[in-house]
Amino acid sequence: MPLKAIVFVARLIVGNILFFGVFAPLFFLIMFLWLTERFYLMRARAKRRGDYGSIAYRRSVTRWQALCSRVYTALLRTLLFVKVEIRWEEGAEILPNQSYLIISNHVSWFDTVLYPGLCNYIGLKDVRFVVKEAFLKHRLAYFVLSRTWEEAAFPFVSRTNPEEDLKRIEYSSKIALDDTASMLTFCEGTRQPDGMVGTPKWKGFCAQERIFQGRKIVSLTQCYDRPVSRTIWSGSSYLGRTIIIYVRVHEPLAPDIDRRGWLEEEFRHKDKLVRSIRG
Repeated sequence: MPLKAIVFVARLIVGNILFFGVFAPLFFLIMFLWLTERFYLMRARAKRRGDYGSIAYRRSVTRWQALCSRVYTALLRTLLFVKVEIRWEEGAEILPNQSYLIISNHVSWFDTVLYPGLCNYIGLKDVRFVVKEAFLKHRLAYFVLSRTWEEAAFPFVSRTNPEEDLKRIEYSSKIALDDTASMLTFCEGTRQPDGMVGTPKWKGFCAQERIFQGRKIVSLTQCYDRPVSRTIWSGSSYLGRTIIIYVRVHEPLAPDIDRRGWLEEEFRHKDKLVRSIRG
């Protein structure tokens, strides 16, 4: 058997044993026995105090999400030997207590769990993002995560009713701006094959940018050193990978700039960046 085939099979076996036999059970145990209980206790205390649904409560929920993300990332690093590397464009700076509009490419199912802690690490302390409505229909997902997204006023989109989706995005963006929070969107709308960069959906971005007009735009480009699976069912593909996050900060867009053209050009830049990293 060729050496490459032996390495591939060994990686597949070891990676899936570590992911499904160690990482996934341990993460779910921590979620159910500590983190989820912590959220529901926080929720109950907020109701007793009478500040349930307030700015302070929404901020406490996003802090809880960032904590879950940090735990998740720590397990990835420890058990699957995943490395996370942050690269900053020269001159890029994120100031505290500011609202930003954040755009990113979408690579894997890891993203929604990875990004709250990642954004927290680079200085974005309160981040909400656009989520698929399908998460509301799964009882387990709702109990563990979707309820927290709902209570922090994340926009849930169906992707079958564009007008209603845009209204939800605008509504949640207004709440985020009033809370001095930042809003993140994965502009392609879905995960891309082989971790490459797809074509961005500009209408949602334009709706958010109208609300965040005058605010800086943080452009995050994520790339794995090698292709990874888009689904949870191939944990071995993440073994030993390096996640590279490139941070770019833009000044607010001038009124006369074509928003769609600007977004498409930014994603062409992301595509070139990912291809240069992959070699």
